[in-house]
Amino acid sequence: PATQSRTTDLDIKLTLEPLPGLKIQLNGKRYMAQSNSIIYSYEDMQEHMSGSFNITQVAIGTAFSRLGSQEDNFPSAVYEQFVANRDVMQKRIQEQYDNSTYPDAGFLRGTVFAGQKYNRNNGVVSRNSADVLVPAFLAAYTGRDINTISRNPFLGILSILPNWSVTYDGLGKLPWMRDNFRSVTLTHAYTCKYAIGSYSTYSTWVGAAGNDKSLGFVRDVQTEAPMPSAAYDISSVSLTESFSPLIGLNMTMKNSLSVKAEYRKQRNLTLNVTSVQLMEGHTNEFVIGGGYTIKNLNFITKTPRSEKKVSNDLKLNV
Repeated sequence: PATQSRTTDLDIKLTLEPLPGLKIQLNGKRYMAQSNSIIYSYEDMQEHMSGSFNITQVAIGTAFSRLGSQEDNFPSAVYEQFVANRDVMQKRIQEQYDNSTYPDAGFLRGTVFAGQKYNRNNGVVSRNSADVLVPAFLAAYTGRDINTISRNPFLGILSILPNWSVTYDGLGKLPWMRDNFRSVTLTHAYTCKYAIGSYSTYSTWVGAAGNDKSLGFVRDVQTEAPMPSAAYDISSVSLTESFSPLIGLNMTMKNSLSVKAEYRKQRNLTLNVTSVQLMEGHTNEFVIGGGYTIKNLNFITKTPRSEKKVSNDLKLNV
């Protein structure tokens, strides 16, 4: 095979200071790695693609949604929205196939289906296919409208949503704070990443006639009929979100004593398309720390030829 590899990595950073002491750093990222392998043959070129993908997103609209109690089997309003989105997305895709035509290429070349109008009796869009589940998942957990969200699982550059980190040290300039503290800093940071761990193309996939690569067919191994499917076989996608921290406080007193307190929150969502399973995990952390700096600590170090007296600061952190 002839193999081509391509990697695109876009990283956008922007630092803002709208008020004295208030610094905001925005960060957007999109990464895609793709390997394309082509086997040349007399009639058709057998092409196989594989790779990985991730992009920064914002899912803060559902970040604080809560699961119900164990007695009620942990109900979740966001999950119920995801389940309802499947029907809407399946209908959207099915309507596009209703206006398509079977291609005269690949495994359909020379068959009774070639060049004929699509017929639902030969196969319909599955509600549990990656074509339906992935956009339904993204719409539910990022708070988007299922009727307008893109069907393409590989979000484009214009779909990059920035993550951010915020620091503010203006409190240390207040009169009472200035008299008792060297510095007082508030911190906040948010990161969210949507990722496709790995994907590959179906070996029998052919594009629908007159349509782009988002519509096509694969061969049903049992009936040999063409089944509606996008080109990519996606086994799982994930959405990782963290507030690190949601709110944090760092203080250094005049006596060199420092105090740190943070509340961190994290949510991990993994949609396994193969087993049709959604795993959701939540983590809440409280971080408390302290430190003390001993100034002008004198100690003597001995060397074979001389003695040296060294003055240094000793920092003790907990």
